[in-house]
Amino acid sequence: MRRLLITLPALSLLWATAAFAADPAGTSGGTSDGAKAAAPADASPRPPMPALPAAPAGPQDESGAAQALPADTAPVSLSGTVSLKLSPTAHGPNVFVEDLVAEKLPPEVGLIAVKPAGGPGNPVSVDPALVALKLKRAPGGPYRLDYQPRAVRVEVPAQKVTGTLIKGFAREYLDEQLSGTAGVSVEQQGAVMDLVLYDAPLRFRVRPQDNQPLRGYVELRVEVLQTAPNGEEKTVDTVPVTYIVHRQEQRVFAAQPVRAGEPFTAQNLEVHDIDATFSGEGFTDPSMVEGKVARTFVPAGKALQLAMVDLPLSIRSGDMVRLMVRSGAVVVEASAKALRDARVGDSLPLQVTDTGRQVQARCVDTDVAVQDAW
Repeated sequence: MRRLLITLPALSLLWATAAFAADPAGTSGGTSDGAKAAAPADASPRPPMPALPAAPAGPQDESGAAQALPADTAPVSLSGTVSLKLSPTAHGPNVFVEDLVAEKLPPEVGLIAVKPAGGPGNPVSVDPALVALKLKRAPGGPYRLDYQPRAVRVEVPAQKVTGTLIKGFAREYLDEQLSGTAGVSVEQQGAVMDLVLYDAPLRFRVRPQDNQPLRGYVELRVEVLQTAPNGEEKTVDTVPVTYIVHRQEQRVFAAQPVRAGEPFTAQNLEVHDIDATFSGEGFTDPSMVEGKVARTFVPAGKALQLAMVDLPLSIRSGDMVRLMVRSGAVVVEASAKALRDARVGDSLPLQVTDTGRQVQARCVDTDVAVQDAW
């Protein structure tokens, strides 16, 4: 019986030796750190290990061979471990996870804001522990950092947008709006300061003022827009650019003095080309005022303004007027006496001849007035 007890350990040793010889590479199992595990005591076969999912295919060259991914776009390892970039940079008001982590992360993870970036051109310090916390709570995670230094210095590059560039864009817009307009010249007013912005894609857009005529002092507001990492475009600054738009136009002048109430004729009118930028609304052709009368005295050499010209009198006080009273489709005519002067479009009082009653009517033609009865 004693010899039998001594022999049993030897048999166990022989069984283990045979198992190692059959599986010298240790493929029957292993620990997470790569150390070989001891063979099981029983000889029952182990089920096969499930296959790991295939890594996503990377970019390929023309022959179809896979190309190496850049360092900043390497896929995340199967264990979820990521590393910090050696020289991280931020390109906007916030430092994002994708600015700090070297591996390629899903957008919902990469666009997690970690810390405000501060002003453009000013580096910012980020605590890796904060990054680790963001990664731990990230969707699809958890992810973890392979190492954590005390702090990470994040550069925030800046770009300079010169005032000359902004003025040039505004001028191109203004020239396009004025194309085809004769007698126009543009004069730049004032300086435009340079801008210092984050190093992100940008574009310009002009916002003209509502109902602003493109003559005289014209202010254009140039909006500067930048694209955020998530693709959203925002206005980061608005710069006013001011011009004087000069207009050279033909205007009608009084060739000789014209008294109030006198008509304008070909004999007392003349035409000149002038800088009409600040001269107000006037007349560009004599036919626009011929047959009309002067509302006030107009001296010789004076450009005619709208306020100087009036329609001639169509009804004078004391004239007998043809009064037409309308009620729907029915029109009744009567004779009436005008109690004051009137021009076409003016309202005036009339005295009906047959009844002596006073009514109010509107002048529509020479010695013709209309009253609408409801």
